[in-house]
Amino acid sequence: MNQKITTLLNYAFIILVLFSAGCSSEQTQPKMSFGCNIETIYWKNLSVSYKFPNAHSGNYVSKLNKDSPYSAALDLPVREISSKPLKRAKITAWFMCTSNASVQNLVCDIRDSSMQNSVEWIGVDAADFSIELNKWSKAELIIDLTKNNRNNLSYVYRIYAFNDKDDPVYVDDFDVSFED
Repeated sequence: MNQKITTLLNYAFIILVLFSAGCSSEQTQPKMSFGCNIETIYWKNLSVSYKFPNAHSGNYVSKLNKDSPYSAALDLPVREISSKPLKRAKITAWFMCTSNASVQNLVCDIRDSSMQNSVEWIGVDAADFSIELNKWSKAELIIDLTKNNRNNLSYVYRIYAFNDKDDPVYVDDFDVSFED
């Protein structure tokens, strides 16, 4: 019971620190680059963070498997990124696979303003980036936002990683940048 309370207190502390970091009023221009643990108001599903001694950086990763298939998600409203039409997105994350049976996708799900409907799902298999088992490898997803009205100001980009198999995949250090 004490371990559960300690774990909950640790999560509460992390969320409080992340929340307070996201409350800065210094930002006056729209951001064009988003990374882990910085713009916390955009991150959702932080409960999937898992303390991992072999994290790519820091102490926490997202552990993905059939019981918890989605990483933390970054929800970025297009109008909050830039007032100019976006041309390109570059999304990277570090993956550690533990089995060849796992599935490891880096995803940008373009959603409507209500967040209820997916307009377009774009993903890449992280295994295509020479992933060795139990070693960190960087996966990259480049998206041409000028196609299919992907840069519509009313859309929201939901960025996450996915694995719905038994064997876990660990994900760390998301980085998202845009060009306008």
